[in-house]
Amino acid sequence: MPQTPIFRNIRAVIFDFDATIADTASDIIESKLYAMSQLGQPEPDRDLVKALLGMNTRDSFYVFSDMSNEVMVDEAVELFHRQALRLALERPRRFFGGVSETLDELRRRRIKIGLTGNRRAGDLNLIIESWGLSDIVEAAVTFDSVKRGKPAPDMALEALNELGVDPEEAIIVGDALHDIEMGRNAGCATIAFSRGADSARELLSAGPDAIVDSIADIPALIA
Repeated sequence: MPQTPIFRNIRAVIFDFDATIADTASDIIESKLYAMSQLGQPEPDRDLVKALLGMNTRDSFYVFSDMSNEVMVDEAVELFHRQALRLALERPRRFFGGVSETLDELRRRRIKIGLTGNRRAGDLNLIIESWGLSDIVEAAVTFDSVKRGKPAPDMALEALNELGVDPEEAIIVGDALHDIEMGRNAGCATIAFSRGADSARELLSAGPDAIVDSIADIPALIA
């Protein structure tokens, strides 16, 4: 576990939700496969679907399927979001080890907590309530509440605005290249979580300021 603090004057930590604090990668994969099945489309390669976990949902359907009809893609995206929400609400609080303790420790230090995600705003808000995060998360920003999704900085910048924090006072934590690129594009420090969508080697290529195998390692990195 890292012991030497490398981040100072931090006032906020903004986490990606799926596959970073929430052990929900399987939900995302299965929900995309479900959408394809419901539309009578061939099942895509699971490894490819997993590799695209950090990508905008709509864009991912164009990549791993042969669908080119926008109406059908719209239907696939809608089916995906409904199924992913259902799975998240059926089995709440599937946090990775150390997440609850880390969130509590950050709150104890009066560090603000935000979330970003490729879910719809209403869906993520329902999950936040169901998973017992309403009193912890002070800002939740999703792809449909900003003009541009990851890796553009829009979600991070909106979260910073809602938290009242400057970029140099915040850390972005994520499991995918797009998360790290978003954080860097926003001018924030970044921490990559190696147990989510992308491998440690892939994450290092994005140039995070730190990489952790457990969310529990994060408080020790903050002075």
